[in-house]
Amino acid sequence: MPLIWRVVATNAIVLGIAFAGLVTAPVRVSIPVAASELIVLGSGLLALLVVNLGLLRPAFRPLDELAETVRRHDPLSPGTRARSTVTGTSPRSAAPSTKCSNGSSSSGARAHVAP
Repeated sequence: MPLIWRVVATNAIVLGIAFAGLVTAPVRVSIPVAASELIVLGSGLLALLVVNLGLLRPAFRPLDELAETVRRHDPLSPGTRARSTVTGTSPRSAAPSTKCSNGSSSSGARAHVAP
């Protein structure tokens, strides 16, 4: 599943929890808002943020691993590769094909020129 849909699904779950909580909870908010109401609403918001963070962390873990690989990578010392989550492919073969400005196509792999 693409990352965007994982985030949308996770946020839909969290918003569904918030909706169910507001529908079923015997909470009333008056105008002007009382201090006790602000405490209840603030703690509910904090709980939703914690749940959202807990559900989104696994979706963003591959990006954290990629960022760590990029931080450790030394361009003058090739050999370190990012792990591919696509089974049965290397990162090079999983690269998308793009159309170049001169009409040729590129698979994302670069040719190495001998010094």
